[in-house]
Amino acid sequence: MRFILGLIGVVFAAILLISMIGGLATHFQTPAAALAAEKLHEEPKHLRLASDGPFGKFDKQQLQRGFQVYSEVCSACHSMNLVAFHDLEGLGYNEAEIKKIASDWKTQVPSINPDTGEATGRKALPSDNFPSPFANETAARAANNNALPPDFADHQGA
Repeated sequence: MRFILGLIGVVFAAILLISMIGGLATHFQTPAAALAAEKLHEEPKHLRLASDGPFGKFDKQQLQRGFQVYSEVCSACHSMNLVAFHDLEGLGYNEAEIKKIASDWKTQVPSINPDTGEATGRKALPSDNFPSPFANETAARAANNNALPPDFADHQGA
């Protein structure tokens, strides 16, 4: 009986040894797939764009899409107090489109009621600068966990 049990043990050990050798051979012959962490830390490839360099070019559609992103997303927090609506002409908008954009702007321009002297708001004109989404710095900080969203047209801090 001991002989049979010993023989079974030897056969079992041989099968384990063959399995281990086959696994090692497979491991060294086929490289392991890259992990997500390795891919995350690779250097990005350089991207050449038409807008690169001092003589780079932008097309009007790119610029208008950028303004659309600002008006639909960024303008909820960020102001452009140094830019007037009529400056959109440089992005390819005509006078009628600029008037429509200014009058439809979601934030009204602060004004004073001439009859009562009270603060009020009015629709923007093409000659107006883009109004701030907040009444003042305190309101902007209160809405953003005490962080002041930077003005996109102010380059003093840059």
